[in-house]
Amino acid sequence: AINQPDLTYADDLLGDKYINQDLMRYELHRVWVVDATLRDGTSHQFKRRTFYIDEDGWNIVAVDAYDNRDELWKFQEAANVHLPTGQFVGGAPELIYDLQSGLYFSTAMTNEGQPNDFSVTYEDRHFSPQTLKRRTTR
Repeated sequence: AINQPDLTYADDLLGDKYINQDLMRYELHRVWVVDATLRDGTSHQFKRRTFYIDEDGWNIVAVDAYDNRDELWKFQEAANVHLPTGQFVGGAPELIYDLQSGLYFSTAMTNEGQPNDFSVTYEDRHFSPQTLKRRTTR
């Protein structure tokens, strides 16, 4: 229900503290759990993250992100949907909840727009060092 095109961001989807949970669907799914810990001698805003990877589509469907005090700081989730323009499963919307500030961020929503077109193709030379250099110096 979260991806229905007749829903609007302001009136139907985006709340003050979280997305409209009446439109989300949660179900038990088998996931692979990957724990990632910051390597000694390196720095990152997250000391540790736990990724939950859906076994059917191999998408990251949720992430627990911990700060340097080992407290849960952010939670990310993605609604698994079939994306017909790419013939694969992806996350739409994708949400990041900041549990310390009470804010959240939503992306990959298409209710008021067009879904991404994944049918675009490029020749291998498009990614050559020379082409990339030329494209970045414009």
